[in-house]
Amino acid sequence: MADLKPFHVQEWVDSYPDFSQTFCRNYFRSIKRCVSWACKQGYIDRDPVKGLEVPAGEHREVCIAKPEFEQMLSFIPEQCFRDLWEVTFQTGCRPQESLRVEARHVDIARSRWVFPIKESKGKKQPRIVYLSPQAEEVTKRLTKQHPDGGLFRNSCGRPWTTEAVNCAFDRLQHRMGRKAMHDQGVDLLTAIQQKMRELNDLRNVMQIPEKERYKLSYRVFAKFAPRYSLYALRHSWATAALQSGLDGLTVGLLLGHNDPSTLARVYRHLSHNPEHLLKQMRSTVRD
Repeated sequence: MADLKPFHVQEWVDSYPDFSQTFCRNYFRSIKRCVSWACKQGYIDRDPVKGLEVPAGEHREVCIAKPEFEQMLSFIPEQCFRDLWEVTFQTGCRPQESLRVEARHVDIARSRWVFPIKESKGKKQPRIVYLSPQAEEVTKRLTKQHPDGGLFRNSCGRPWTTEAVNCAFDRLQHRMGRKAMHDQGVDLLTAIQQKMRELNDLRNVMQIPEKERYKLSYRVFAKFAPRYSLYALRHSWATAALQSGLDGLTVGLLLGHNDPSTLARVYRHLSHNPEHLLKQMRSTVRD
């Protein structure tokens, strides 16, 4: 630790050229947080990476419109994943909230979830998630099915984890990519062979093990279908709410933001939507 320098961390992160900017940011933050903790606890006398600059994360520009959302549901056969998908889209809650909500958090009389201070993000005030009629219906059904433990569970009956959700989104991208390739008349084996050439792999596609070929198919499908996430659903809800004319203060409260400026920073992409800005300007005009 005494020999650790900021450039060591930079070299370590640079050794993963395929990482996205946000992924690199998380690696930098993990190191800085661990070393900072060690310094505060007295394990080391000084923080050797205190001056290490952390890159900004990439802006989440994925926004799902209602028609696109309905189309995507046709690619989700599992009811358990549809429930998680729909409620997150309907409420704009954080992924950590939909994954951790239990029957004890449910206040059906007021159509909401209530997370106590010690379980809320930031631990400064209770987090309240208000439910749409559809989200309330799903919540009622799952509360009866799972009076104890997480409400949203996978097909094995276990509460959803971040890893399980990521795998479900991989399968969704796989189905959507396969359908897009079929519609465009693209042969899968030919596409995999081309991907192998891009990777300087000179083997014939039929000579590689089936498991390896299956993994390569995921990389091919990624070119034909986007990769979604639970956070994209929250982002889509907030964007739709702002575009519908709901004021920023109310949107921020429903999202659970403690800092009002968060909304302006994260959703400034709306400033590039001339139709939305024109509509909002004209709505302020009074005869």
